[in-house]
Amino acid sequence: MALFYDVRSLYDKHNNKEELVVEELIDYVQQMTKRLDKMKKHIDAKNYEKLQKHVKVLQPIMETLGMDQAYEEFNTVQQWLEQKGKTKEIKEVYKLLRKRIRSAAKEIKKDYQIAVE
Repeated sequence: MALFYDVRSLYDKHNNKEELVVEELIDYVQQMTKRLDKMKKHIDAKNYEKLQKHVKVLQPIMETLGMDQAYEEFNTVQQWLEQKGKTKEIKEVYKLLRKRIRSAAKEIKKDYQIAVE
């Protein structure tokens, strides 16, 4: 049983065809890894618009994967973006979000034998 994610919605979407689920998971893991790294750069540079773009891509992925624990961090990031807050205000939230996403990606890779960098 997965601790950090839930793929039931993907199985429902693809009529329980595991190969289609795995293909989508590979795409999600690649997106999560790539966008997480870019989020860090945009937070440091206070590039709110580009950060918003990555949040808009990652948030639906987290919802699809049933990562409810990351939902609050995304809400906090959204509020920070709206307020155009200071970098130090969001760094701890980002670290927690990064930890949750990396844990889920690692577990998905292990559970589905996915080799993605």
